[in-house]
Amino acid sequence: MIQITKTTIWYPRYVANTILDIDKATLARQGITHIAFDLDKTLLARGARRISPSYVRHIQSLRQAGFTILIGSNARREIRPVVQALDVAVVLPKGLSMKPFGSFYKRLIAAAGTTPDHIVMVGDHIINDAIGGNRAGCTTILVRGLRQKTSLAYRLYMRIILGRVTSVT
Repeated sequence: MIQITKTTIWYPRYVANTILDIDKATLARQGITHIAFDLDKTLLARGARRISPSYVRHIQSLRQAGFTILIGSNARREIRPVVQALDVAVVLPKGLSMKPFGSFYKRLIAAAGTTPDHIVMVGDHIINDAIGGNRAGCTTILVRGLRQKTSLAYRLYMRIILGRVTSVT
């Protein structure tokens, strides 16, 4: 997990290759108690219905370390197998209340039952997960995730933010 020094809504606080690179100790030191994961291309390949066993084990280790786990996703498809595998609370879109809008993040924060400064939003999407989470007051981790292809804009953005690295944990 790489920390980014730039602290505006345009930059995530951290960048990681996958959720497996999330550092529990770093998050705990920052007072994070809740981890909200995006679904598609963060926990699952797009359209997949089952989560990888290594991801399930890692999420269980995060829970055993004291973190409360949630899913905050714009998915509008059946995700019950993932929810059952992880045994987590889920916040999904409701009408126009979806990521990156504040109304979605207010529902996510309410579901967590804590304040935004205790929540980290983990996702692969720059606008929906990083910028949306930052605007809501959450810490953010942008994962490169399970993307099969990346756009030129995404690659340029990653190059820019990785130029703002302060430490590797």
